[in-house]
Amino acid sequence: MAQLRTPEIQLVDYQSSDIEILHSIFFQSVHGIGIVAYTKEQCKAWAPADFDSYYWGMRLKNLKTIFAVINEQKVGFISYRNDGYIDFLYVLPEWKGKGIAQSMFNQVEFELLSRPAVFKLTTDASHIAKPFFEKNGFKAIKKNEIPLRGETLVNFSMEKSLLHLS
Repeated sequence: MAQLRTPEIQLVDYQSSDIEILHSIFFQSVHGIGIVAYTKEQCKAWAPADFDSYYWGMRLKNLKTIFAVINEQKVGFISYRNDGYIDFLYVLPEWKGKGIAQSMFNQVEFELLSRPAVFKLTTDASHIAKPFFEKNGFKAIKKNEIPLRGETLVNFSMEKSLLHLS
């Protein structure tokens, strides 16, 4: 019996020309994975179908973004600030549970551990992402209710101390 091998994951830096594929991954992830914990209306508010390249360009301007690539296809991305805040972590639905998010997170954590001024990692995690971050040592510190496009979305402010890891 042949064993299935997980394809090799390459991590590559975001380029501004990648903005449409980044939005596509975000949209597909929210509507394909987020629907498990959020209503269809909440998913539409979170990730509307219309793509605003100016808005996305501004959101990404002060973030470092890394793509996960498998077989030359971008399958996920993570975006973070230099102060340790993880703003985005999304994977295409067909790649969920295959180590993509973990690989991207491990790289970001490694990079941020090397910065002497970063003492903790923080994020605002959805219901879907919360277990992933908990598995990686984050603690929920606050439940948030975010009004967005006529809907209310719930997420969780989370943090992880890096002091014991350095």
